[in-house]
Amino acid sequence: MPQGNAGAVRALGNAKLLQKLGYEIILIGKIQNPKEGQYWYEFDGFRCFDIECEKDQIDIGVKYFSRFLMEIGAKNLKAVIAYNYPGVALNKLFKITKKTDIVLISDTTEWYALEGKNPISALRRKFQTEYRMRCINKKIGNLICSTYYIANYYKKHNTVIIPMIDDTSFSGIKADLKKVEDCRIRRFIYAGTPGYKFKKDKINIIIEQFLKLKAENIPFILDVYGISLEEYKSQYAFEELLDESFQINFHGRVPRTEIQEKLRTTDFYVLYRPDNRVCRVGFSTKAMESISSAVPLIANDVNGDFAKYFTEGQALLSSVKDKQGFYKNLKMAAQMSAEEINQRKRSCVEHNPFAYESFLEPMKKFFKKAGMEE
Repeated sequence: MPQGNAGAVRALGNAKLLQKLGYEIILIGKIQNPKEGQYWYEFDGFRCFDIECEKDQIDIGVKYFSRFLMEIGAKNLKAVIAYNYPGVALNKLFKITKKTDIVLISDTTEWYALEGKNPISALRRKFQTEYRMRCINKKIGNLICSTYYIANYYKKHNTVIIPMIDDTSFSGIKADLKKVEDCRIRRFIYAGTPGYKFKKDKINIIIEQFLKLKAENIPFILDVYGISLEEYKSQYAFEELLDESFQINFHGRVPRTEIQEKLRTTDFYVLYRPDNRVCRVGFSTKAMESISSAVPLIANDVNGDFAKYFTEGQALLSSVKDKQGFYKNLKMAAQMSAEEINQRKRSCVEHNPFAYESFLEPMKKFFKKAGMEE
């Protein structure tokens, strides 16, 4: 949780949404720097139970659940939401919850491909994912989905689509709108984890398009977070730009708070993803965070979901394989007036598509169908 990775952002947003619906929420997961013999902790107002209290990794953390039930009592538990749980462990949870009349819900945001440095780990992860997606999720029948693509795959089952929830929307405090001035060079940012050999986010295509801007003598500053220059050069050729009017700056991995601070002074967030199942199933956390930080998005719309949430003023979208369309939008943004950028930023602040209120009714209906009537 403290690092604020994608899983933590999603879990915290969903937990606060369920709290708004009147449920008491307990978060279960790995605790950083746990104390010997301590199982219960508190984070951001939630009670947390340490999954590492049991060390048996063969069960993928299922033994902890028996201890957890002993602690709180099965009769006091209405439902368990398992986030991208490994298939074998999810099947064990399914058997336990079925015996104890607890509703099990699978929160599904990832469908891994067969890739990774270690082939044995990659095969194990691939098997666990396929088993979860093709078999166990269908047995469970109650699914929180990140995209329309995955909801359509489970269209015969009880589903609700929750892309990402903006955690800041619960406070009612809107993003601080920092106005752009005409005199300065337009600033862009990419922040994320591009995956093994950059197969999830195509940062190389993004950089190619920025170099086209340079060829047309259009100034820009691009800050890249999550990848170091050395990591990028291990996969792609790159010559550093020495002119201050054309900057591509690699910052490597930094704390989430630093990226959020940088977002506030940026004009546009850029994202380009390949057309594959991994990207069609998942929803970009950083796309949500950019809008909630009053930063318009420039992206290719892999599964069509961006167009369902972002207005024309909040995002410049191209079709999934349209690199020329992506470049056209990038060029438009680099030459955009301060007045238009500020209008787009205001649109992000005033009409946040990821504010929790948008998901209250869909989640209520989903829970009712799952048999959790209050």
